[in-house]
Amino acid sequence: NRITDDGVAKLVENCADGKNTTLEAMLLRANAITNAGAVRVCAWLEQGDCPLKAVHLSGNDFSEALLHDVGAALKTNANLTDLNLNNSMPKVSDIEPLVEAAKDHPSLLVLPLAFDGKARASEPVRDMIRRNKAEVKSRQDVIVQLRAAHAAEVSALKARIAELEDKVRGYEEAGAATTGNALGQMSSLLNSPRED
Repeated sequence: NRITDDGVAKLVENCADGKNTTLEAMLLRANAITNAGAVRVCAWLEQGDCPLKAVHLSGNDFSEALLHDVGAALKTNANLTDLNLNNSMPKVSDIEPLVEAAKDHPSLLVLPLAFDGKARASEPVRDMIRRNKAEVKSRQDVIVQLRAAHAAEVSALKARIAELEDKVRGYEEAGAATTGNALGQMSSLLNSPRED
């Protein structure tokens, strides 16, 4: 059973109500989806609360007009990292609407451009992907540095706590010894004969 446009419409309707925050990938490769179904996915991507990070629609049957809808979705969706429309359009004369929308996308890492069985080279898209991958790497490096700094702080705090615990033990022992001496002196005074 292959998913049709109606199936996509129901799926999007059930997921795009703002309550879904966990579905991050929509993998609908090689189904019976046309522009009508894909446009529903694009409309969801345009919503600010869309959690999707990966959309795979490769191997479906779209017309070139869908590239404008995909482009509009890319202009407003900042979460998407992986978009695959490979081999889903028999004829593509102009990928420029998609390239224009994708070239400044802040998070897209994967965007293959092989719509009609031929890979399309697009330097702006390659630049965008390189830039985004470098940004991801930079963020990962910052996370590693923050974790290292946090670990050093935790270690220093543990050492300080151990030092303070040692001081408290010392005070307690000194206090016990002083209390013991005082009690001993009181006891000897109480037990010594009175001089009247």
